Parts: sequence; C-alpha cells; structure tokens
Amino acid sequence: MDGKNKNKMRFFRYLITFIILLYMNSCDTSGDSISQSIAGNYFASDGSIITLMSDSTFICKQLNFANIYHEEVFKNKKINLSGKWTVENNLGRNRIFFLGSSTYLQNGINLNIFNNGNIESGKVSFTIEIGGGGDLFFWQGDPDENKKYSFVKKE
Repeated sequence: MDGKNKNKMRFFRYLITFIILLYMNSCDTSGDSISQSIAGNYFASDGSIITLMSDSTFICKQLNFANIYHEEVFKNKKINLSGKWTVENNLGRNRIFFLGSSTYLQNGINLNIFNNGNIESGKVSFTIEIGGGGDLFFWQGDPDENKKYSFVKKE
C-alpha cells in the first residue's frame, strides 16, 4: 500500500471512530430517563409532599425534618423548601440528592456548619432513597428494622 492509500485508510479509521463515539454519546440518556420517570408528586402519610419537576427542580411542602434527621434540633420542624435535585448512584442504588435554595436558619432550624473556620448556616440538603416500586423513602433507624418515612407517587 502506498503512502496516499495509507493516509486515506487512516482518515477513514478516524472518521468511523468519531462517528461511533458520537453515536454512543448521543445514546446515553440513562440519567435523563431516570429523571423523567421519577418526576411527579409524592405524598407521605403525615401530609408532607415532595414534587420533583423534570427540569431538576423540586418543591417540598410541610416536610417533617424530625423523620429525616433524628437530632433534637429538628424536632417539630416541618418546612417548605424549594431547590435543585439530582440522581446519584451509590453502590448500585439510585438516590436523590436535594439542595435547597434556603438555609437551615431561614427555615427556623438553628444549625451551624463550620466552613473554612467560619460558622455559617448552610443550605438545607438531604438524600432520599428510591424504592423498587418507585416510592421514595428515608430510613428511620437501622435499615434491618425496615422502618421508613415513605412518599408514594400519585398523579
């Protein structure tokens, strides 16, 4: 094979590799499909509501923080909150991470966070499990006891 044909073959090899990579990248919509499938309204038996929008924003109404974090500072704290959410995979399990647009202090929770030696009230954040049936839940205590603060999706 002469030099001219080698260059053509190399060009076509690079072109085919580029097309394959471009195609593979465009087909990876796993994160989008999870986000689309879990977007909706979720209700807890205590009246708390979590609404997940497909644009990765959320609204929580009357979220009972004592059922999420069991420290005394969260006792009797039901809050309304909005912000952004993302799906994270941890050890093969999908979870939703929530980052609120307001701080703990703005929600009446006196919780200080140390950041580079400074004391500040950080933004409200938490992680919720995605159950096998599509429900959302927080473990309450030891997972072996199977006690959950659950949210069921309703249209």
